[in-house]
Amino acid sequence: MHRAPIFLALLLATGCAFDGQDIAGWAGVAGGVPRLAGYLADAQRPMPLRLQAADILIAKDELPHLLAVVRQAPDQAALAAHLASVAQRGLADPEQAGRSAALAYLLLERPEPLGEAAAPLAVALADWGVAGLPMTSKALTGPLRPDMAVLGAAQAAPGPVQAKLLAAAGTLESEEAFLELVDLLAQLRDADVQRAAAGLLLARARKAHPEVSPALAAALRANGNETLLRYLLELTRDPRLSPKVRGEGFNASMRLGPAAIPGLLRILATDLPADDDARWLALRDIWEKGGAGSLAAALRALPAEGRWSTEGASFKDEIEGFCDNRLADKAEEVRPVLTELVGDPNWVARAFAMACIVRLYPDDARALLKPLRADQTALPGWSEAGEPTTFASAIKGLAR
Repeated sequence: MHRAPIFLALLLATGCAFDGQDIAGWAGVAGGVPRLAGYLADAQRPMPLRLQAADILIAKDELPHLLAVVRQAPDQAALAAHLASVAQRGLADPEQAGRSAALAYLLLERPEPLGEAAAPLAVALADWGVAGLPMTSKALTGPLRPDMAVLGAAQAAPGPVQAKLLAAAGTLESEEAFLELVDLLAQLRDADVQRAAAGLLLARARKAHPEVSPALAAALRANGNETLLRYLLELTRDPRLSPKVRGEGFNASMRLGPAAIPGLLRILATDLPADDDARWLALRDIWEKGGAGSLAAALRALPAEGRWSTEGASFKDEIEGFCDNRLADKAEEVRPVLTELVGDPNWVARAFAMACIVRLYPDDARALLKPLRADQTALPGWSEAGEPTTFASAIKGLAR
């Protein structure tokens, strides 16, 4: 029952001649793969027939077996050049692309034998990988994932592949595909690539504004480029953006540290809706980054003509919460600042100073707030009953 395979194996071992029909016939017989591999490994056999054996092994998806033989062959470079040519042609053929991508990936794991053929093959593999994005919206089939193709190609030929990927990222219409590619670029751990990706991200966000998505905002923050972080912080001034996007602005503030203070001051100066939390978050961040040294600039930046909460004593409650939760631990340090702000032209800064002095220095409040006794500037949101309130009436009842 096993005479035919044994006979063929003996023929191989004794150096008998075979033609193309013989080689093709081994594809469909039991034990054909080892015979094809053995023939391919024999450098004394005619090269055209060895390459025919290699092509059959590719068609049968015996790629690891094939590459193991090629890498042990004395003429590895010639065989690898043929395989690279097959893979590159196949990547352009939709019916062969999946198998060819897997072949290219395995070849590029050890690109040295490919010589000059490595770079064009890697670029072609990267092209195939990018075309497979976004992976999250496609059913993944075949032996190689698109992200593995991209990363493998970039590792084999960094320069040309990185340039190709950056060019491709600038043309992708799908935001999902763009963000997947940006994430792959980040995995290359190359500072120049990251700077280039930052430029692409910024251009994408500016084009999308005010429809910047949370995913795009998160990618801006993840890149870490200072220009992107400052841009994210600036986006918090726009109430049209989603809370998640504006929240990424404050995440950027954390990463910027004290360098975020100028941007945070611009948020404070923006006329936002009365119920917008961005002002209070910016005020919190400035206090945490700059302490007493930044308090005066922060309170003076608050817009006197802005919209503030007017319901009941809501504005007063918000200010008192800031005094109690932020300033109380540094009461003596901020006292000179608050005292100075009692006479500030900006009524909002005066309101903060007045409320905090009453909370933090009750025994001295009457004396410290003496300049406000004749101040008839209206204070919105200062009375539970909704009665009209001025600075003068607010401090009228302070203990002597």
